[in-house]
Amino acid sequence: MILLEKISDKLNFGLNWVAGGLMVGMMALLVGNMIARQVVVPFGGTSEIVGFMAAMVVAFALGYTQIKGGHVAIDLVVTHFPRRVQRVVEAIMSLLSLVLFVCITWQCIVLGNRYLELGSLAETTKIIFYPFIYAVAFGSACMSLALLVQFLKYLLQAVKK
Repeated sequence: MILLEKISDKLNFGLNWVAGGLMVGMMALLVGNMIARQVVVPFGGTSEIVGFMAAMVVAFALGYTQIKGGHVAIDLVVTHFPRRVQRVVEAIMSLLSLVLFVCITWQCIVLGNRYLELGSLAETTKIIFYPFIYAVAFGSACMSLALLVQFLKYLLQAVKK
């Protein structure tokens, strides 16, 4: 359990740094494009590239945000339950979220494979975009790992006496 948690933490913290770097890159690209638009000619395909980067930023930051408890949670009713019942509810919610993100990961891989087979390219920049879909799948898989660790923690706390 401790090893799994360490792997999840290091992986998701690292991905969060990558997401931050991508965010800085997006900002630089957009500012550069605005300046180029005023001076000469804007960069072509900026919206496509920013879209790909934004998808990766979101996917890569999910696990870190989950670990830090940064996602929105509405616990209006659950806070009035006994501590053990709260942990059971949290374990169930973590398990349901885990199932959802495993499905998202799986479907992103299926979609990435389909675009790989088709050889699809972005319309303006002609960039192959299945690697970006695989990157989102990887981010979702790391989120799944964070949810698995969280589920196991809550489950252990619920059964502990």
